[in-house]
Amino acid sequence: MSTTEWQVVVNLSSFQGNSAPSDGTVDPETVESYRNNLLATGSAFGSVVVGQVVMINNYPVTLVSGTTATTVAADINAQSAQHHAVAGVVGGNLTLINEPLYTNVPVSVCDGTAGITSELGFINPTLSSIAFPTTFVEAVAQKRANLRWGFIMQRLSQTMTINSIHGVKLTGTTYGVWPTNPASIHFNVVLDSDSPYSYDQAGNLLYGVTAIQTAVALALMDSDTMTVDLYDPTSTGPTPPGIVNGMSADSVTAGALTTVLATALAAVTVTFVV
Repeated sequence: MSTTEWQVVVNLSSFQGNSAPSDGTVDPETVESYRNNLLATGSAFGSVVVGQVVMINNYPVTLVSGTTATTVAADINAQSAQHHAVAGVVGGNLTLINEPLYTNVPVSVCDGTAGITSELGFINPTLSSIAFPTTFVEAVAQKRANLRWGFIMQRLSQTMTINSIHGVKLTGTTYGVWPTNPASIHFNVVLDSDSPYSYDQAGNLLYGVTAIQTAVALALMDSDTMTVDLYDPTSTGPTPPGIVNGMSADSVTAGALTTVLATALAAVTVTFVV
């Protein structure tokens, strides 16, 4: 038996207009994770040479595509599965942020080739935090999105062993901007099997792409009510007045995004990677 990797894409565009408790779509990142994951923007981009090496989150990335901020970003992103950072370019300067699910520590840059950190502008990068939701409705919708990500992981784990998840990408929204829901979510899942299986609603055995697609689709139809830690921008302490406590324990219902299996299946695309 060998491991296999699969890319899953969930088209969430048709669910964006759902009302509570079916709002929020899907997102693995909690409000706190968004706040902890700082965007690092380098200062003036300098001079680099093809063949030089930069350490991104302690993983060596060799520059192979060119010597501009755009080509460096492309080289970094080509190996995000290893170092879990995502690069971009703003105003000609390199930006870096850790991809979802890898937000416990800030993104790091250091020399592989002597002096490259300075040339990339990352000796003292500017760090920008992501804003918290400003309303309780936004905070609850985000928690529902988090719970639905959990539903997907639980459905896959019923009959499959997940070795790792990486390459999580949200499209149609800006990272950490509320209440804009993503139009789609992409992720790669590495399974400890070369023949993943699951069951459909009637209990029929499914294999491969169909098994993964059905498991994810059924998760989009799941609903549950749980008591969870929840960021609450309206909860304030007595002293000093007006200071947000931030966290509370609340009962949150995450409703189904759809109750129609055909609609759920149509929203999920699964591709075998390796």
